[in-house]
Amino acid sequence: MSSRQRGSSGEFPSDLSVRMALRPREAAEALGVSERTIREVLPEIPHTHLGACVVIPVHSLRAWLDKKVSQDARGDVSLEILELIESKQG
Repeated sequence: MSSRQRGSSGEFPSDLSVRMALRPREAAEALGVSERTIREVLPEIPHTHLGACVVIPVHSLRAWLDKKVSQDARGDVSLEILELIESKQG
């Protein structure tokens, strides 16, 4: 990214609609979690290395999060169904 595309403070834009990829720290900030948490789940998130830098495409992060939410929602519903079945048997 050229310096013209950086903000007045020299930082890259925080608006995810103009970003193609995020570093782990930025992805953590976007999700409201710690960088350590992002690095723990990084094997699950599509990412690449540019030299020594890890970059996570914004669209991949969004897709991963959508998939995670769907899986968690299905898991919660399954748990509720199992609990209902167990309560009727007992």
